[in-house]
Amino acid sequence: MYISKKIDEIRNKPEHIRERYLWMIVAFCMLFIFGVWLLSFKSSFRQAEEEKAVSPVKDLVDKSKESINEIPGIEGLSKTK
Repeated sequence: MYISKKIDEIRNKPEHIRERYLWMIVAFCMLFIFGVWLLSFKSSFRQAEEEKAVSPVKDLVDKSKESINEIPGIEGLSKTK
């Protein structure tokens, strides 16, 4: 396999070269983890914004339902006169 050959080549190199490989791999892994975290952060932030945007509309609908129930019907109008 190509990977095992590459690992053997790296093992045979001097220590300072192996450290460079190590830090390159660490940097790549950290960038990958940071990217995943950033995407999940954007997703959770977007969900919070959607909940905030829906909340005022829901409040208006609830208030309008309450006010409709408080309006007297035809029966109520005829009884008050």
